[in-house]
Amino acid sequence: MYDLENNELNYLGAGIHQNVKLVKISKESSKKDGTGQNVLRFTFEKDVTVGESIDKYYYVFTAFPIDPEKVAERNANNPNSKYTDQQAVENEFKWFSNKIKHILGAFIPKDKLVFKIAEKDPEKAWNMFCDKIIETAGKSYEGHSFECKLILDSQDRAGFPRYSFKPFIRNMTNTVVKIVIDPNYERLVPVEKATTNEEWASDVKSSDSSPFE
Repeated sequence: MYDLENNELNYLGAGIHQNVKLVKISKESSKKDGTGQNVLRFTFEKDVTVGESIDKYYYVFTAFPIDPEKVAERNANNPNSKYTDQQAVENEFKWFSNKIKHILGAFIPKDKLVFKIAEKDPEKAWNMFCDKIIETAGKSYEGHSFECKLILDSQDRAGFPRYSFKPFIRNMTNTVVKIVIDPNYERLVPVEKATTNEEWASDVKSSDSSPFE
């Protein structure tokens, strides 16, 4: 009757991972108690052989809605910015859209990923966008295997690169797209181990916050 289960999940660390499955696309509250803003989550899963057993490892990419005011404020406080506040906001939406399209494009034809949310209310627009993504994807990701690149962010969390300038996910059937690590800009080794020969941990917790922070 009583059972103390181990509910701790194993998370994929930084690196290029093959045979990864996308098992869920969902719109959820950002907080466990349901009080947070809605976020769009892509849950990936990979079977990893550990000793004589096969364990499941996960990566969850979480996309938050863009806050134009925060983007403009960050741009205004950046002395090296080449953009006006308005341009910075427009770029943020463009980069975000490209990143989502890059993920979905690994299993959905690009011509199916063309739509626009005209709603002016930011919260409603975001929820409509999430619903449209989930509706468009359906279960079409089932049966596909992917190669994914996860790198470390400034807090040593493993996740997709911030931008999709270079491929970070491909369908394993796609032999044209090549995924590589750029050693000049992408880290696999945690900061505290960067000057050693120690291998990076394979269980670095992955918890993408906003792709824009």
